[in-house]
Amino acid sequence: MKKLLIISGSIVFVLLTLVMIAEAARPKQPDFTPYYTPSGKKPIDLLVFNEQADSLFKGSKIERISADANVVVDSIYFKDEYSPDPANCYLRISGGAISLFDEEEASASLLSFVRDGNTAVVCMNVLPQTISDSIGVQIVTLYNDKPKPTVVYTTKKPKEKVTLVKGSINSEIILKNNDSTHILGYQNLNGRVTPSLIEVKYGYGRFIISNHPEVFSNYYLLQGQNYKYVEALASAIPQGTIYWQTGTGSMQDNSRGLIDSFLKEPAFRSFWYLGLLTLVLFAFFNARRKQRIVPVIPPVQNSTVDFTRTIGNLYHQEGNNDDIIDKKIIYFLEGIRREYFIDTYNLNNEFVDKLHAKTGKSKEDIYNAVELIKRHRQNLGSSEADLLAINNAIEKLRL
Repeated sequence: MKKLLIISGSIVFVLLTLVMIAEAARPKQPDFTPYYTPSGKKPIDLLVFNEQADSLFKGSKIERISADANVVVDSIYFKDEYSPDPANCYLRISGGAISLFDEEEASASLLSFVRDGNTAVVCMNVLPQTISDSIGVQIVTLYNDKPKPTVVYTTKKPKEKVTLVKGSINSEIILKNNDSTHILGYQNLNGRVTPSLIEVKYGYGRFIISNHPEVFSNYYLLQGQNYKYVEALASAIPQGTIYWQTGTGSMQDNSRGLIDSFLKEPAFRSFWYLGLLTLVLFAFFNARRKQRIVPVIPPVQNSTVDFTRTIGNLYHQEGNNDDIIDKKIIYFLEGIRREYFIDTYNLNNEFVDKLHAKTGKSKEDIYNAVELIKRHRQNLGSSEADLLAINNAIEKLRL
């Protein structure tokens, strides 16, 4: 046994070494997963935008807040110097709406904030339903096997175009109310030109919405003249105080956890799983060597079947077919009420349709069982043939 453990450990060690060497030699592929973390250095993170935000929004004061949307908005309202002003701006750049508006209260807070005369800049791939219904704008995700390149540009600088491929999600902005909407930019996806940057008036304020938050990421801001697209968007925001919601204040925003960071690297991940496999093999062989003999305990005999068979024989010997049929019908209908919540007072066509819809059994079989039950209730003195007919009809349904 000891020799076997040594051999197994040596094999695992050799495999682990080979895997780590192969992982170290393989070129590391960039991670285009959209994180949108202000301090993140991944391609689809916001470190570059965060470092350039003060100069980009020159003349404005930027407050970075990591909290839920309703907490951010409420903190603005409770400031002593607060007064509704378009210069007060809420900014959110995110890949989805769940972390931003995961409750109706958060959506209502932001709507109230804009309605009072403020500005909200929302750059996301999807809008929550409450916001979408209120302002008449919907962002629809186009599910493709492979995302296709999307070209975006602003009406202010139409020649300055950004081609989105990596880390991009194909989506479109659908406008339900064109009267209060002003288009600031477009996108071209497979020759289909649709709005991608819009301004929507709501109450005394306005929403500025973009369905491509990836244009703010490190990967795109560091390429060519792509930063001019962001400059055009920033020019639509008046100077004032910008409240940038950089996160939701959850544990997922603050830390991904030690294990997640550890397993993120392929070499460490292989080491982790092979180590667990070694531990399981060691425990298995070691437990087999020290395991005690477990006595065989015969299972308790189930006497229910014998009891049922005895009671059935007594009924059969007594020859009271009516009583047996009545009990079969009672148990059958009780089972329907308990399992499928169907009223069995009137065994009519409606009953047949409901039972067919919920069980998928043939209507003919259900109708046949219902007719036999009705015939028995009208005519007493059933024969053994009647008993067999009702029993077969009920058993055929197997409810």
